[in-house]
Amino acid sequence: SFINIDLGKRTPAEVRTLHGFCQTLTQSGFLAKSLHQDGDPVMRLSLQKSEVVRRFFDGGWLGWYSFMLGLRHLVSAGVEFSVAREVSLSWPKDEGHALDLVFLVGSGPPLCVQCRTGDIAPQLDRLLHVRRRLGIPAEHYLLCASDMTEPQIEELSQRHDLFIATPRTLKAWFETHLPTRS
Repeated sequence: SFINIDLGKRTPAEVRTLHGFCQTLTQSGFLAKSLHQDGDPVMRLSLQKSEVVRRFFDGGWLGWYSFMLGLRHLVSAGVEFSVAREVSLSWPKDEGHALDLVFLVGSGPPLCVQCRTGDIAPQLDRLLHVRRRLGIPAEHYLLCASDMTEPQIEELSQRHDLFIATPRTLKAWFETHLPTRS
C-alpha cells in the first residue's frame, strides 16, 4: 500500500526527476499521495486502493512493457502477426493457467511470454508445466523477469532449458527471436 524511496544516494538532478515522475503518477491516479520535503532522505508514496492500480505495481507493468516492445518490433519488421494478452488455459483435472502474452507470427509455433516480478522460484514449476502441457519448444517460451541477476538467469536457463530476459535485455531478445523484414 506504500513505497518508501531512499534518496540518500541520489544526485539532486535524480531527486528532481523522481519527484516530477511521482507527481505525474499522482496526477494520473496511480498514487494517492507523494510526500517529500527538502532535506528528507526519503520520498513516501501511497498507492491508490484500486485493485487495478495495485496489480499494475505488483507486476502488471512488466506485461504491458513486454507487450509494447513486442508490438513495436513486429510492426517495424513488417511481418503479419497476431497477439493476445492474458490467455486463460485449462485442462481436465488441472488448475487454471494463464499466458501473459502469445505472439503468432507466420506458421511457426506461437511465442509465449510469461512476465514475473519478484522471486520466481515459487512459480517456476507452474511456468514449466504450462510449457510442457502446450508442447511449446523452449525457444518459443520466454520468461521476462524484472528482478534477476545475470548469474541467476544463466543458472536457471541451463538447468531448466528456459529462455529468460529482463526489461534491459527484452528488446534484444525480440530482435533475435522474432522475424524481421528480409
